[in-house]
Amino acid sequence: TVSKGKETVKMPDLRGLTLSDAKKKLEALGLKLNEKETTREASYKYDKDQVIKTFPYEKDEDVPVGDQIRVVVSSGLPAEAGVMKVQVVVKPAVEGKESTVEIHLTDARHEEGFVYKTMKISQTQIVEVQCVVSPTVDAKIEIRKDGKREDIITKTHADYRALSGLAPSSGTPGAPQQQSPPANGAGNRTGGGQSGQSGRN
Repeated sequence: TVSKGKETVKMPDLRGLTLSDAKKKLEALGLKLNEKETTREASYKYDKDQVIKTFPYEKDEDVPVGDQIRVVVSSGLPAEAGVMKVQVVVKPAVEGKESTVEIHLTDARHEEGFVYKTMKISQTQIVEVQCVVSPTVDAKIEIRKDGKREDIITKTHADYRALSGLAPSSGTPGAPQQQSPPANGAGNRTGGGQSGQSGRN
């Protein structure tokens, strides 16, 4: 668009892109990436080297053609983040007959409603689910069978520290700490759709 003789374009959404892809997207619109002032910060949501946010313009704002855009890039997960691999047992409604199983994951990285995996099974299987916990956000793994909730597994930062051989963190909120690591990803189950502290801040 042209405003008072100065051409403008809509600021594109660069979140989740690498620096090189962000640069190409900006240049295609006549904008420039200010690489010298690129900064980095830890992020739960974005992988290392992906764009987290942009300055001084955000998505869909009018930007004068030729302007420089600064970006903040992810340096990876925060130091306190805990990455856990949980072994989840999934079974068909009737052994030998096909069922559709969905695994939903809510954790420090994924918003509620994220579908981690959908599969059709006729035999019992073990699925490895990778989740991320923080001192304030637990991981909730929900198993749905043929559209109905079958089970919920909750993992806390205390579980991560126990599995990693780390000392319990004093004042860490969440579900009560266990004396020993859960076996086969089956610990800390909660029924009726409730979970310890799976809400996000």
